[in-house]
Amino acid sequence: AQSRHVGKFRVERNGLTWRGVRVGSDRGRIYLENATDCQPFRSRPGSVGWFAQGLEGDAEVVVRFVSDSKTVSKRRLNVTNESFEPIVLPWPLEPFTPPLDLEISCNGPSPVFIASHFDLDRKVLFSRCKGKGVELGPGPNPHIRPSAETEVFYVEQKSADEWVNLYGEHYQMDFDEALAPFYIVGEAHQIPVPPESLDFIYSSHVFEHLVNPIGHLEIWSHLLRKRGEVVMVVPDYIGSKDYLADASTLEGILAEYRKGSFAPSLDHYRKYAKARSAPEKAQSLYDSKSSIHMHYYSNDNMRTLLQHAVEIGLFEKFTIIHSKNAKDFHVILSR
Repeated sequence: AQSRHVGKFRVERNGLTWRGVRVGSDRGRIYLENATDCQPFRSRPGSVGWFAQGLEGDAEVVVRFVSDSKTVSKRRLNVTNESFEPIVLPWPLEPFTPPLDLEISCNGPSPVFIASHFDLDRKVLFSRCKGKGVELGPGPNPHIRPSAETEVFYVEQKSADEWVNLYGEHYQMDFDEALAPFYIVGEAHQIPVPPESLDFIYSSHVFEHLVNPIGHLEIWSHLLRKRGEVVMVVPDYIGSKDYLADASTLEGILAEYRKGSFAPSLDHYRKYAKARSAPEKAQSLYDSKSSIHMHYYSNDNMRTLLQHAVEIGLFEKFTIIHSKNAKDFHVILSR
C-alpha cells in the first residue's frame, strides 16, 4: 500500500461504533497494490461493504482501478456530513492481466471517513458462559473468569513457563497467578471431563488452529449437557493476514474427518505458507510444529460447516454474529 494522509478513525452512528480510516481533504488517498488478487475482490463484487462520509462537510470521493499508473476505470461519489454512502467499485468491462491496484482519494474541502465495519460486542458471548465450563487456549489472559455463577477451567497446549520462554521477548506477560490452579495442559480434542458434564465450551481465535473441525465439534457435543453451548470468536480470514488464502471447503473438512486425525499435515503448512506469500517456509514451519491457521473461515463457509453439524445431530441450532470486514465473527452452537 502507498496510502497518504490517512489515519485510523471511528464514528458513532445509530448505536454502532464504525471503524475505518480518515482520509485527508484534497491530498488524501488509500492505495492498495494488487488489490484484485485479494480475496474480497476476487469475485468482482459491486461493493465490499465500505461506506463514505464527509467529516466536516461536502466532499468528492474518487474510486479508481489502476494499472501501470494509468487509470483503467473510475467512479465519483459525492458525500456529505450526514450521508453514509456505499462505495461501489468501478469494475472495468474488459478482462485484465496483471492484477489491478485500487485507489480511493478525497477531493476536498472536507476530509472523508471511509468506514470498513462496525464493532461486535463480546460481552454478549461472555454472558452465556454460566455454570460449569472450559475456555480453550486462553493464553495468560482468559476471557471467562471464575465467579459465583461460573465454574471454569482452562486448557492450554503449553505451561505458563513455556509462554514466557516463547513470547516473553515480544510482549509483557500479565498473568494473574490466582488463576494458575485453574489451568491444565492439554488439547482441545482431549478435554478431561466426563460426557454431558459441561454447560459451555468457549474459545477465542482457537478454532482456526484446529485440524478436523467436525471431529472437534463431535467431541465437544458429547461433553455438553443438554442445552449446553459452544461459544466462539473466530477470525474472518478476509479481514486478516490470510486474505490471499482460499476458504476452507466442507468437502475438505469432511475428508479430514474421515481420516480421523487431529494432527497437522505438511499440506496444512503449504497452504498457510502460500497464503502468506512465503511458500518456501512450509517445510521449516512444519518441522518446528509452528502454531498456524489450519483452516480459513468467513461467516459464509462457517455457516455451511455448522449447518452440517446440525444436520448430523451434533447440535440443535446455531447462530453467527458478524460485521462485514471485521477481523472476526461470533458463533453460538446450542446442544
